[in-house]
Amino acid sequence: MIARVKETGKIIELTNDEKLSMWDYARGIYRDTDGNKYHYKELEFIERPHENIDWEHRRYEIAKDILAATYDYPMDGKSYAKIAVGVADALIEELKKGGEQ
Repeated sequence: MIARVKETGKIIELTNDEKLSMWDYARGIYRDTDGNKYHYKELEFIERPHENIDWEHRRYEIAKDILAATYDYPMDGKSYAKIAVGVADALIEELKKGGEQ
C-alpha cells in the first residue's frame, strides 16, 4: 500500500509490519518501509487499481463476452476466437493504463 504524507507531499510505501505493536495498530499508526511511523490522519492513502486484479481471469471473461456478442456475424470459429482475444487484450491494456491519460 502507498500513501502521501499530507504535510510534505512525499509518497511512501507502507509495510505490513509484525513489529508494529497492537497498541500502535489500535491507535491507527502505520509504518513505512524505512521504519517511520505515521498516524492515519497524517496520510492520504493512494489506491493501486491493478494491485489485486487477476488479469488472466479478466481476459477470459472479456473474451467470452466478446465471443458471445459477435457470434451472429458470419465467420469461422478460429476467427471468432482471435477477434475475441484480441479485443480482450486491447481492453486490458487500456484498463491497466488507468488514469494515466
